[in-house]
Amino acid sequence: MQHRHALGSRKGLRVIHIRRMTTADIPLGMQLKEQAGWNQTEADWLRFLDLEPDGCFVAEWNGEPVATTTTCILGDVAWVAMVLVDAGVRRHGIGTALMQQALRFLDERNVRSIRLDATPLGRPVYEKLGFVPDYQLARFDGILPDHGLSAEAKPLSPRVSRRMPSSASAVTARSS
Repeated sequence: MQHRHALGSRKGLRVIHIRRMTTADIPLGMQLKEQAGWNQTEADWLRFLDLEPDGCFVAEWNGEPVATTTTCILGDVAWVAMVLVDAGVRRHGIGTALMQQALRFLDERNVRSIRLDATPLGRPVYEKLGFVPDYQLARFDGILPDHGLSAEAKPLSPRVSRRMPSSASAVTARSS
């Protein structure tokens, strides 16, 4: 499956091309996760591809691979993960285009609830696509001492979800 999206004027036309991810894209994923400071391994990327090979995508910006996203369907719930865009090309709609492709893929499979963990950088993109905060997810970065969290540990990101309405009524997320 491929998707093309053009942005800009005729002179400065920029093309986003979305294609299926393959194992050849793992180095890109590793580069992007390093840039973002995330902790995934090559084995994690292989697992994403194994769990949902048709639901993992790469975005190319003017022919260069610059972004990733993965999906995983578990019954009537799906997770979107690894939405990573190279820092040098952010704010051009690449993350949004990738998310729209992932959502189309999941919608075609009649997934009722789509969830993801949002970083502060991605949260506005996800909210524009209909995701709402479900609950706060605390992630910590630092070294765990013998007794409790260290003073250097700092929380990272909230979780948001997009719940699909059932045929009977719309389901909304509630914050606690």
